[in-house]
Amino acid sequence: MKRFFIVSAILTSFFIVSTDEIYAHQPYEIKNSTDQTIIELSDATVSHAYYGEFLSDQEEIIFDLKGFSAPILQFSILIPDKSPENIFSPTELPEVKLLTESKDEMQFLPYERIGFYEPYSRMNLIRVITYRDTNYNDKSARIIVKSNKNCRFVFSVGYKEIFNRKYSSGDTVELGSSGIQTWYSKTSSIEDNPDLEESLEIKQEESSLRIIILIISIITVCLVVLYLFRNKILNKS
Repeated sequence: MKRFFIVSAILTSFFIVSTDEIYAHQPYEIKNSTDQTIIELSDATVSHAYYGEFLSDQEEIIFDLKGFSAPILQFSILIPDKSPENIFSPTELPEVKLLTESKDEMQFLPYERIGFYEPYSRMNLIRVITYRDTNYNDKSARIIVKSNKNCRFVFSVGYKEIFNRKYSSGDTVELGSSGIQTWYSKTSSIEDNPDLEESLEIKQEESSLRIIILIISIITVCLVVLYLFRNKILNKS
């Protein structure tokens, strides 16, 4: 009988982990609206991850955080650790504006570079913005994520892992593991954006030029050292 319960528990655990409805976060795909993309969250302390892609600069996505079951406001912006996003400069990555109920306004720029591995979806990400306030006493907040370039990104908010309840609404669709992998695996829209492609080519050329200069410098130093060493030996003889 004991063996039966152990086997049942293992099979049940395997089923729960394998099903597409159980997540480390509650993941959603952002559906960019032609007018204004707005996403509402009834409890901003519950962990959610929103996967999106900006197609140009000056796009905005609004997150209206309507409630907090604890006085903690926590969010971050991540990008895939893949080309082209992982070679973008901070001025090319998304930025964030926080508007509190108390009329305070805070601006967050993507100056962090913290590697992050997401085990559920097996993704390598880079955290570029992080914010945590453990004494947030307002009842609501608005977060605006603005683009500076064509770029994939993840907006992560909250910290509580709660399943089987829906807190998010707006311009989103629920996302399973296959959808997350599609977002992660696809190439950004470089082929449809000649300016972005040209920018990446310039950066690659600059990187190659730096490597060539470094190699030439090392060879030059070695030749100078050999020349001085040779002269020293000849002078002694």
